[in-house]
This record gives sequence, C-alpha cells and structure tokens, in this order.
Amino acid sequence: MELDDVPRILSTHTAYINVCSRRCRSLVELSPNRRKNLLSLAVDTSPEVPLRLAERQMQRLEEDGFTPNGYTYLALLRACASAVDLPRAQRTLTRMLDAGLEPLY
Repeated sequence: MELDDVPRILSTHTAYINVCSRRCRSLVELSPNRRKNLLSLAVDTSPEVPLRLAERQMQRLEEDGFTPNGYTYLALLRACASAVDLPRAQRTLTRMLDAGLEPLY
C-alpha cells in the first residue's frame, strides 16, 4: 500500500484482507497437476502464506488507529475458512464477538 500511495483507510485494509482470502481459496482449490506445475516454478502454494498476510494486515489496521468492523472481521474469517484453518477461524470469531460485533454480515 505504501509503494503505490494507496490511502491507508479502513476500507483499503479490508479490501487487502479480502484479496488474501481469495488467494487462500484459489490455492486450496488448485488441481494436483496445477500445484505440481507451480511448485516446479518455485511458487509457494500454501494457503498459510496469504492467511498470515491477512492477519498481518489486520494488525497494521489496528496500528494505524482503526477499529476493525464487521466487514473486516468477515474478510479475515473468510481467509481462515478458505485456508481450512478452523482454530484460527474460532479465534477470529472470538475476537469479533469480544469487540461487540455480531456475525450478521
């Protein structure tokens, strides 16, 4: 975001987390042949990487002085679900509920 002068506002942070979520999903859905081809090109096909990026973005959002809203938490929940990481999804949902937000979105 810094390199392209993208404004550091809540919606851009949320959009980045959504992109990470879609990347997690696309990596999980790779066919074995496609995964093999990407690995031969030294492309990391683990959904763990974009999931960590999503979590890091949530941390940056808070460091920038923003409070995550329901859409932000939903984006992170989607990333956890897409990466098939149930414990992280449960922790994210707990954080969301502790923040007083309900999963109504």
